[in-house]
Amino acid sequence: MSNGNLTELLRQAVQREGTKNGRYHQAVRLLGDYPEWPADETRDIDLYVASLSAASLRARVAGSEVDAALADPRWAAAETLANECARGQQ
Repeated sequence: MSNGNLTELLRQAVQREGTKNGRYHQAVRLLGDYPEWPADETRDIDLYVASLSAASLRARVAGSEVDAALADPRWAAAETLANECARGQQ
């Protein structure tokens, strides 16, 4: 699936999205930048994707799992913690 380059796949998804408010743009903002994945993680991901059923693969391509990950309350908690730490250093 990835041919070893998940970062490039993410860049392509961001470009196709066409809006800065889209899910992939938001993911990159939350991550702070485009991530780099080690080769062993890329292999594991490729093996996992190869094992998915057609329905599971469609759900991932449709982005429903990306939307769920973006809605995870831990992002808000991380932002709150970062803000609190920044205030404490002033």
